[in-house]
Amino acid sequence: MQIVNIKKSLRGIFFIFRRNHLDILPSTWQSSLFLIMKKILFLALLVSFTLFNSCSVDDNTADFQVEFLPIETVEIPAEFNFGETHEITVTYKRPTTCHSFSSFQYVPEENNVRNVAVINFVTLGNDCETLEDDLQSESFSFSVLDTEPYTFKFWQGKDASGQDMYLIYEVPVNN
Repeated sequence: MQIVNIKKSLRGIFFIFRRNHLDILPSTWQSSLFLIMKKILFLALLVSFTLFNSCSVDDNTADFQVEFLPIETVEIPAEFNFGETHEITVTYKRPTTCHSFSSFQYVPEENNVRNVAVINFVTLGNDCETLEDDLQSESFSFSVLDTEPYTFKFWQGKDASGQDMYLIYEVPVNN
């Protein structure tokens, strides 16, 4: 009987040491404490993000702007196969050495119409050289997810009256 009581009391002591320190608090306090700790962590992250991303007056980074460039030519399949991915290549003129490809502006519209434009970064400065006929080619992948034909409108700049001009391709889809 003495040995059984010792085992029970040792089991009780072991259980106390195993328990989480939050188990002694009522559950409402635990959830309140958890919310307070989350808020403190959020504020600490916000303060450290602000401190590490502060701007310097002596910032030596290059200034740049974003510019749309007219598309000259397009290599696009004559037809798409449903469920497949096809590569589309566009060619545009790079006007200066300060222009560099950034990305495509790709805007899906209703009825499977897709507007595509080339976006370039332009580094601002006086050391840009004008280029003559410097054609650049860039590609993007297009996944065919519909059985209806797709219409692609590739931006070619603006006309004399300021209206957007497009190179338009309609591509049928094979099931």
